[in-house]
Amino acid sequence: EHQMLSPVSITKIAKKDGISIEPVIPSLGLSGLEMAKAIRSVGLDTHHINVSKPFLEPVKEVSPPDEPEEVVPPITGSDLLKAAVYAYTLARIPLLLSLQVVHNVPDGIAEAGELHAITITGFRLDESPAIPDSSREFGGTVLSSSRITKLYAHDDQVGPFSMLEFLSDSSAKKAFTLNGSSALTWATLKSSFRLSDGNALYAPAYLIAPVYHKMRIGMPPILGAVRVLDNLMEKVRDAKPELLPNRLEWEISLVRIQDLKYELLTSGRLNGNALNEILLKGLPRFIWQVRAKLINQPVFDVLFDATGFPDSNILSSVLFYSGELESYLRENIGQHDFGQELTFNNYAWVTALIRFFSEPR
Repeated sequence: EHQMLSPVSITKIAKKDGISIEPVIPSLGLSGLEMAKAIRSVGLDTHHINVSKPFLEPVKEVSPPDEPEEVVPPITGSDLLKAAVYAYTLARIPLLLSLQVVHNVPDGIAEAGELHAITITGFRLDESPAIPDSSREFGGTVLSSSRITKLYAHDDQVGPFSMLEFLSDSSAKKAFTLNGSSALTWATLKSSFRLSDGNALYAPAYLIAPVYHKMRIGMPPILGAVRVLDNLMEKVRDAKPELLPNRLEWEISLVRIQDLKYELLTSGRLNGNALNEILLKGLPRFIWQVRAKLINQPVFDVLFDATGFPDSNILSSVLFYSGELESYLRENIGQHDFGQELTFNNYAWVTALIRFFSEPR
């Protein structure tokens, strides 16, 4: 629980120590830095995610010395926006989304308008199968969040039940004039708010997630971990197709540990010693849960410590719901090129994962 501030109080806190000769008026809006300052004033911290362009931290996959290095193309803003909305809103965390209003003009080139901010409170998932992210030409990591087709938000221009729809790639990737130069929008949304030239189009800029002050690990590093895990499981699928007949779908979500333990206790996926071990294990208050699913059925969970430190070992636990897959990985992680797939990724949690599979059960 934290203090609930009025719009005037929020604005005064955000503008405090700022240099301005203008009066402090809430309706004039705040910058991203000012919004973060107001959030931190009530004891929370913020995760900032840029969703206006391709993911700026592509996962670098280090290959063995006799092979050329491969850099995975970055995930686009649209994929990243969906992944972040999916992960944080499942934890009941509302997200501040900063937008650029895009106006239609007669020559077909869109023109950048004013800046705007809304609060994302939910989403709609399509029932169709998840699709690979658009960062790889021949099919990339399959994320559950790719099935998001609409966002629901509080928009002060519309009301508490504003709907935003993701446009198709052909209509989303439009050039528009921004400060006299041409730019590209990567995740254009269509709002239920109507302007004189039709429904408002939004080009998302960045997300701000207000989080528990000790939650130091944001969603982008977990997305990088999913890439590593997906590469590993694809090699397993090539070697043992009867174990994994289809590519795994990955679900990234931020969960409270009490919610996770309650799910495990009531779902029946774990039992006996495996269930007792995870229920009695001391785990951090917030966990990044990476769930691998095969035909909508959970196969395993990898749990990361959301309160850990960057560059440290954030691996908390691995929960298998398929004994056959766990046995195969334990017996073969050092064979084929499975071990290389992990070893050549320089992350502390990878070392812990290798150790996990090496330990007798």
